[in-house]
Amino acid sequence: MNIAVADLHCHPSMKPYGRSFPDRVPGTNPLIKDCIYFYGDPPFVKKILNKILGITSFPQAGIQALEKGGVGLIFCSLYPFEKGFVRKGALPGDLVTDSVNLVTGIGKERIHYIQDPHNGYFADLENEYAFLKALDGKVFTFGPKKLDMYC
Repeated sequence: MNIAVADLHCHPSMKPYGRSFPDRVPGTNPLIKDCIYFYGDPPFVKKILNKILGITSFPQAGIQALEKGGVGLIFCSLYPFEKGFVRKGALPGDLVTDSVNLVTGIGKERIHYIQDPHNGYFADLENEYAFLKALDGKVFTFGPKKLDMYC
């Protein structure tokens, strides 16, 4: 018997949204990382970093991964990244950006956007929502399966 699972709090758009910068347009090719339907095995080095250091820069809550895990309904949590995590000047050069990108995998362009003092939390939240709304009603086909997105 197949039982669908609901995920009440996940962030399937965090990495694809971050990787869509500077345009913030969702990708439609599931083979490219700015697509919310992207699914791929992480490179060996990233798997090792995850096992040893707990650094997860690859998608874990992508739509295809959720579907493969039997999740039939998700509540997508939007997340305007805290500016304190990416504070400029905390480390020399671009070391903050590089470090945060290594740990989170959200993309350097998004990190620079967050660091800009003219960009606020609410605008970032609205942008992530618009990113998801652009996918409303889209159907993606993976072999015999079809996945629908409704926002």
